[in-house]
Amino acid sequence: MKKIELTENQAKQLESFVEDHMNGCYMMLHDEEDVREGFESYGPYCGCQTCDTREQLMATFDWLRSQNIVDVYVN
Repeated sequence: MKKIELTENQAKQLESFVEDHMNGCYMMLHDEEDVREGFESYGPYCGCQTCDTREQLMATFDWLRSQNIVDVYVN
């Protein structure tokens, strides 16, 4: 198993990224106009637990990849 260590600052950035993404999902679901331009969920989003889990995982994977920490993907 590979071990990935994040600094406290990186962990806070990751948390903020995922929280921001989930806020976008909730806003999109409720047709709120505050959704940032160009925002897209990683898949169809209905607000169920499965969708929440997918969005959180994919946002985490996306952030880790964008920071050149690790490339995690679903094949």
